[in-house]
Amino acid sequence: MKDTTIQKGTQGTSFSFDQLGDLFIEARSFTSPSQLHGLLCGQLGAGVRPSRESWLKIAVEQMSIVEAKSEQDLPVTVRSGLMALYDYVLADLGSEDFSFSLMLPETDATVAQRTEALGQWCGGFLSGFGMAGVGRDKLSEEVSGVLTDLAQITLIQAEEREEDEDAERDLFEVCEYVRMAVLMLFNEHRGQEHKNNKTSAANHSVH
Repeated sequence: MKDTTIQKGTQGTSFSFDQLGDLFIEARSFTSPSQLHGLLCGQLGAGVRPSRESWLKIAVEQMSIVEAKSEQDLPVTVRSGLMALYDYVLADLGSEDFSFSLMLPETDATVAQRTEALGQWCGGFLSGFGMAGVGRDKLSEEVSGVLTDLAQITLIQAEEREEDEDAERDLFEVCEYVRMAVLMLFNEHRGQEHKNNKTSAANHSVH
């Protein structure tokens, strides 16, 4: 599997799955870090560029942080970490070398655990993309097909499998399909940021 550390931040530093997981621990969130990353990618892939306040509010809702009634209640380190995540993911999606990575558990996790996280990632992506408020009738046939495929991936059963090369290869191939599909969506919807941001302002809540 490809290393899930993002190397292209606005300040040249990295942001990994483990760092995101640490933010979840500090915020006392027991939801999926992969799902939050997917949700953010879904928004950006649909052309949405939420304000900092909107992104933090979305993140609080997605993370189900009981102790935070609003984004203002987040610990300073969690707030700054989530904003760093936004900056890094936007840079990663827009990198010229197409090296964008899905934030999934590292290869020391089992295939079943990484498969489950991939399903959660795809579920988050679909939620984020849906928040743009773009009707299915407005989507190209190719985009509709990709969204259908991602919906199918969310249904993959994370059954225990032998930790062998076949299992690794199968998971890698699905992850690579998702990765390239997300880049296609991101690039297709570039230039639609302003139009979609107006729509998303009224549809910012997580469904």
